[in-house]
Amino acid sequence: TYLWSTGTNTVSLQGVKAGSYMLTVVDANGCRVISETKLITPPVLELVTEKIDNVTGYSLSNGRIKTEFKGGTLPYTYQWTDSTGKILSETSNTISGLIAGTYNLIIRDSKDCSLSFVYEVEQPDELEVSIEEKSIISCQGSNDG
Repeated sequence: TYLWSTGTNTVSLQGVKAGSYMLTVVDANGCRVISETKLITPPVLELVTEKIDNVTGYSLSNGRIKTEFKGGTLPYTYQWTDSTGKILSETSNTISGLIAGTYNLIIRDSKDCSLSFVYEVEQPDELEVSIEEKSIISCQGSNDG
């Protein structure tokens, strides 16, 4: 027979929190063995750093977002999407080649613990040039314009 310190009498113990658990096993001859097991919680999955490199010129696609995480249970998976929900990458903590806009990241560890983030990549205003015409050149070859 099996008897856990929780009062459960099954071979395996499920649905318990982190902590120490004692198991007593008694065979058909009445021989008894007591064993202890400890379940530990992995460190909390958390963002360590994030860096947004905005687009350097109007309408360019050279923006980048880099993130670093710690904790949780490796390996991590990453899902980057744009504002329409289109998946852009599922392999890296960094995404590049971005135009100005909103980007979403979901990071998930191997135990299905997840975090989500929203990032905004910005761009400078469009460069505008206007030329004001002051006068018209009077004759061919003149420089009085």
